[in-house]
Amino acid sequence: MSVKGESHEQFFSLEEPSLAESLWTWKEVSKFLRVSRSWVYHHAEAGTLPCVRIGGYLLRFEPEEIRAFAAQWKATQVRPLVLRRTG
Repeated sequence: MSVKGESHEQFFSLEEPSLAESLWTWKEVSKFLRVSRSWVYHHAEAGTLPCVRIGGYLLRFEPEEIRAFAAQWKATQVRPLVLRRTG
């Protein structure tokens, strides 16, 4: 509820971003991890991708937790072995 003559900027600090501004959306996570939207939602729902629920249905992601997840996920990924014939 705002008071007549006061703008919403008076209620928020411009120097300190709010928690919601520091959280990532599924699009940012998808771009960072190079995966699809459905992959992000599937793993968030399964509990393997750390997320924050807002209002019971809205998902947001802590950037530091996603970076840590990415580092661990990258280390455990199995890469295919490419065999080349010689001669």
